[in-house]
Amino acid sequence: MVRAILFDTRSIQRYIFSGNRLKTNIGASYLVAHVFDDYLIPALKNTFGDSQVDVESWKQGDPLSGLSNDMLCSVAYIGGGNALILCHNSIDRQQCINLVKDFTCELLVKCPGLRVGVAHGELDIDSVENFQSGLSELYRQLKKNQNTVSPVVDVPYTGLTLSCRVNGKTANYFDVNGKVQPEAGYEQSFYSQETASKAFAANKA
Repeated sequence: MVRAILFDTRSIQRYIFSGNRLKTNIGASYLVAHVFDDYLIPALKNTFGDSQVDVESWKQGDPLSGLSNDMLCSVAYIGGGNALILCHNSIDRQQCINLVKDFTCELLVKCPGLRVGVAHGELDIDSVENFQSGLSELYRQLKKNQNTVSPVVDVPYTGLTLSCRVNGKTANYFDVNGKVQPEAGYEQSFYSQETASKAFAANKA
């Protein structure tokens, strides 16, 4: 038996198309595509130690080889908006909670507005049938969490707050250098942190 943590990104289409600018749509798409590689894997290494996390074996189709080599944690797969992390059974529940905290706190700063879901359980890696059954149960738990847990990932809009002209959310980022909307005749303006993050990611994309 191993501990398993299943992550997924929620409301992807809403996140990508919440703004009315192509640049922010491109940036949002980039953030969604790279969220686990850029933020989850560093959180894994921070929680369990760089030398105790196997992030490569799954790419060769052998996600369990890391655990068999006495590593504490192994990436089982990343793709399709999901990530499955397997941890040695010596890892306790609190360490898994700390991982989720580190990851989601980083997202609040680097990818505001992006929602993720999490499910935690155990998987039997010695039996294919039991593994599939356990994985199905993880997905059921993930779906249940989606219907019962609604994380707050934006600064609330109070009515006395300026709204962002791109996505209508709280405008709490002052674009002093014109990085969000570089254009002829640009004037300094306020945007939401979400819009700013997407615009900066568009440059990477």
